[in-house]
Amino acid sequence: MPMWFKKNAPAETKARGFKDKRSYVSIKEGVERLKLFGADMTAQRDRVIERDGYRCQYCEKRFNYYELEIDHDPIPRGKGGSDDMDNLKTACKMCHREEHVQARWSRRAEQA
Repeated sequence: MPMWFKKNAPAETKARGFKDKRSYVSIKEGVERLKLFGADMTAQRDRVIERDGYRCQYCEKRFNYYELEIDHDPIPRGKGGSDDMDNLKTACKMCHREEHVQARWSRRAEQA
């Protein structure tokens, strides 16, 4: 059962200072993965955009805060990727969409 459904989260999770009760750290196959939700993910998004200097990491153009999105790269969240700073990068909406379309088409080509 996922940790956020448990009545009392482990002390380790509480010590990390998460604001949203759904945020947690999972340890699977010896690898620690950070999963953030709500206010915790918003704060992480702010840190990533600030770190990347409000620039898309694909086209390197500068955008305002609301035109940027966060991309889980190199490991997508759906494939076990974490919400750690090392796995997140800033992308403009156009580049983020293109990145996902390319990934989808390459998976289809592999299946054929």
